[in-house]
Amino acid sequence: SPLTQMSDPRRIAIDLQPIQGYSSRGRGIGRYILEQVKAIVARHPDRVHSLLVNPNRGLPAEIEAFLDTGLVRAHRPAAPIVDGAPPDAYYVTSPFEFDLTLDEIWPMWARDPSVETVVTLYDLIPMLFPEHYLSDAIWTSLHWARREFVRQADLLLCISEATATDGIRLLSLSEQRVVNIGTGVSDHFFPPEDRRRALADALTDVDGLRPNFLMYTGGIDFRKNLPGLLEAYSLLPTDLRNKHQLVIVCRVLPPERESLMNQARQLGVEDGVLLTGFVPDSTLSLLYQSADLFVFPSIYEGFGLPIAEAVLSGTLAIASNSSSMVELVTDAALQFDPTDPADIARCIADTLNSPEADERRREQLALS
Repeated sequence: SPLTQMSDPRRIAIDLQPIQGYSSRGRGIGRYILEQVKAIVARHPDRVHSLLVNPNRGLPAEIEAFLDTGLVRAHRPAAPIVDGAPPDAYYVTSPFEFDLTLDEIWPMWARDPSVETVVTLYDLIPMLFPEHYLSDAIWTSLHWARREFVRQADLLLCISEATATDGIRLLSLSEQRVVNIGTGVSDHFFPPEDRRRALADALTDVDGLRPNFLMYTGGIDFRKNLPGLLEAYSLLPTDLRNKHQLVIVCRVLPPERESLMNQARQLGVEDGVLLTGFVPDSTLSLLYQSADLFVFPSIYEGFGLPIAEAVLSGTLAIASNSSSMVELVTDAALQFDPTDPADIARCIADTLNSPEADERRREQLALS
């Protein structure tokens, strides 16, 4: 696409509305958008026409940081005008934001054939698991409308090879319109200078945390497979389980907390499981840096950002042998079948007991 050639003089309007909304702000997609836009503005400011925000929503601190650039404009039905000209292209950073209408995601001015539309595709998980996501007729119709919009885009930027393959197959897209750009990790996440100091700080920040812990972070969605992780933890040899606390780091609603802790009690591992709730990035970084092992049991991912964050924080990561996760954890010895708790437990135990664990951790970091 001409949009990828830096000699092309056209300028792009970038949609920042997902960072203003509840569904994506602070989660993987919101973090991805924020870091990506920061990098674009820093490296190619001449290519950015405007950064579009919804005037009917508040401006979180993440967006306030862009105000000094002079690029922020209101997201309206009419095209934004900068230096007397509208944008040449429109970048939709997250098309499946259902707290926004389709007209807010794709305003009328951007539908003109003269304006090229670029869309980031994170995943098509609802199409792969319709029984969990598309059982409601209204929700199905809304998702269908967004899929049709995505299919109209001139260029799709996919965050993994697995997502690019899904887009081509499930949306009947031509390969020429689909590009795997991968993703990156915020500079909040890096290896510690002193792992013991990181652990000491984490123990101060997080009530109930114990040394030598196993870590998971992500969502509570069914495909994140936390019940499978709890069952796998219960299957660990007693000595390993007694030594290694299982720490689940994410925002947890009261009914979700009750359900998970009920399962932990039934499995007899309640005393070894800690649900931290939401933690700020500074604490999350300390947890990544000081964990003995990062375990990611998801059934399916568009990318798997927590894996990359853990690895870049200097912690060894093991993950499911499915979808994009095999692009991040390439060593088969560090992969497991997410549908089999016994296999998850096997991989955890084998990795913790392996004399090659430190070497594998260094290899993962070097490859990231």
